[in-house]
Amino acid sequence: GDGVEGHEIPHHLGVEPELSIFKSRDSAASWLVQSPLAGSSSFLLLDTTAALAPSTGAISVFSEATIAMGASIYNIIAENHISYHFASKAGVSKVGKYIGTGAAGNYVDCGFKAGWVMVKNLTGANGWYIIDAIRDPDNFFFADMSNAEGVNTNNGDLSANGFHLRGTGTSTNALNSEYLFLAFAETNTDATKAWTDYTYPTTADTLSIAQD
Repeated sequence: GDGVEGHEIPHHLGVEPELSIFKSRDSAASWLVQSPLAGSSSFLLLDTTAALAPSTGAISVFSEATIAMGASIYNIIAENHISYHFASKAGVSKVGKYIGTGAAGNYVDCGFKAGWVMVKNLTGANGWYIIDAIRDPDNFFFADMSNAEGVNTNNGDLSANGFHLRGTGTSTNALNSEYLFLAFAETNTDATKAWTDYTYPTTADTLSIAQD
């Protein structure tokens, strides 16, 4: 960090990030989550159940090449920080929003068979709900809690082109609540989803990644 408003760092996605996570490595600060889908002047915290909240100091400005950091705890001068950035990639990943219906069967289209899904209620104070294709579909985790996995027969179903929500709980499908989600495709059964086949630029500050 340099403590200066507008400090730019490259993210190398080639497109504007749709969901970003920031953490100070030297300070006891929460995991900041930002997404243009959730509003350019608001944030979430990955380690709490807090709903979407407005902010000025912590907000970053995103472009296809860089993130311009604010002068906040996530850009403290001489401190080490880390950030993770995600964007939608056809057949591989999806960042999106949906509206809760309060009725079983709410369908969210990802364009691929979801293998891992994390959902956050933007409207209410609910945890970061995670289901995946490796474990029993009735089992779930909360990213913001240290609890062992829970079991809920009203979870969701990972389907051919996305996921369905079986339940009506506030964590995933309350009527008229707005939800942000991050999903990754199930790749072990479909050879066409070659997620390492991207073209990466090679520069002084960019890794070159080879297939396999």
